Amino acid sequence: MRDPQKTLGAVCESLGLEPADSLASPSWNGSPLKEVYPWGTIRTPTPEANLATARELSAAQTEEIRLRARPYLEDFDYKGFV
Repeated sequence: MRDPQKTLGAVCESLGLEPADSLASPSWNGSPLKEVYPWGTIRTPTPEANLATARELSAAQTEEIRLRARPYLEDFDYKGFV
């Protein structure tokens, strides 16, 4: 996500929650995480790392993700990614 605070803040607001500053980066109980391992294959969560990892996927894996994530593409501003 290019702007997680903006994107996730909008999700919070739609749920009637107040967005927090901690949405700007991955965190645990409001404390920023330098790495997000073991919660995925990306240790350092940056847009560049996410894109590089996505480019390692096979065509079949990409299509499976596209099918399962379709409802979220617009909500999380991934329309241009597919």
